[in-house]
Amino acid sequence: MEQKTGWRLKFSKRALKDWALLKDKGLDEKAEELLKIIRVNPYQTSPSFEKLVGVENTYSRRINITHRLIYRIGKDEASVEVLSMFRHYC
Repeated sequence: MEQKTGWRLKFSKRALKDWALLKDKGLDEKAEELLKIIRVNPYQTSPSFEKLVGVENTYSRRINITHRLIYRIGKDEASVEVLSMFRHYC
């Protein structure tokens, strides 16, 4: 997972473990596409995303029918923490 300019991405321990699971399932390319979008603009509407109810600044993007990329936008508006990337929700 290479870093590019734009929003700074941080990965939780769970997200790092999830990355290995995605690679095993062959979903790492789709997840990488979503990460590239989030690096540029985590609010970009294509592909669509959902704001998680009851959790401040936390959003979900679909990797496939089963798995979602869950991320939280930092209060400083310069960083995004990827919380999980495998299974439906945290």
